[in-house]
Amino acid sequence: MKKRWLTLCIALCGCLMLNGQSYTAMPWCTLSHDAHSMAMGGISSLFTPFGMAASNNPAKLLFSEDKKMGFHAAWQQYKPTNNHYLQASGSFTHGIMGYGLSYIGGFGPELTFTDNGGNIINTLRNNNHIINASVGVRLLPIFSIGVNGKYLFETGPEGKRQLFAGDFFGMLDIQGFRASVGLRNLSSSLSYGDIEYKLPLSLVGGLGYKKDWEKVGMEIGAEYESFLVNKENKLWNPRIGGGIAVNFYKVLSLRAGYNWGGNTPIPSYTSLGVGINIKFLRIDASYRLNTDRLAGDMLNIQLGIMF
Repeated sequence: MKKRWLTLCIALCGCLMLNGQSYTAMPWCTLSHDAHSMAMGGISSLFTPFGMAASNNPAKLLFSEDKKMGFHAAWQQYKPTNNHYLQASGSFTHGIMGYGLSYIGGFGPELTFTDNGGNIINTLRNNNHIINASVGVRLLPIFSIGVNGKYLFETGPEGKRQLFAGDFFGMLDIQGFRASVGLRNLSSSLSYGDIEYKLPLSLVGGLGYKKDWEKVGMEIGAEYESFLVNKENKLWNPRIGGGIAVNFYKVLSLRAGYNWGGNTPIPSYTSLGVGINIKFLRIDASYRLNTDRLAGDMLNIQLGIMF
């Protein structure tokens, strides 16, 4: 009981940090790297796999179809910056507690810097990295909360920049009906000149339904997320995503969705995906057809083991 209330107090204290938001840093941290939820319009707070919950919604650690341990590895192509993202993550539960750990690395193309005479001065790559550590607690049979702490750093021509941040989530599951609500990217800050930058703080909420019959199953849901872009003027930019998945014999899953990105760091896209489950092995893939043709279409593939 003490563990439950301690975690709840930490989450409530996080809400008080809302006033700390300033200018946006590291907008790449808004990317989801889960092929399952990306194929359904990016609704990562509802249907992210057990092994990837540390990166998307730590409260879901306790709603994972009786799985006790899971590991995932993923690759994602991100064309706006020509980066390739790699992810490795793992989760496990014990009683009313769930734990998760993940690493995400984004590796950009090699950049060459020359002087006025064309002589090469230096070569480097823009790299982005996130380390997540999560804890989830089941407060009630139908309700859990989760806390995610993360360390982010990036390297580039300006050197290394780093931030610490946290996510706070609650999740409700009543006979397949799901609801999630959370805060993402409550962060420390870094400064350029006289300007303070923080991660793109966002509020997120989702509603969905998951049901498996004898031969066919279904997942359907929608998610709303709003990013704080200007604290002084209380300006929030929203995005809305939704999607559906149809599962056949608990082996094959076909998915589709749409995400309207608006003016957020996440572009608008139509998504398609497929999933294959063979005993404890899980393979997922998603393909995003971006509305912004400058961004280009993007592919995401992941492999999971859950038991």
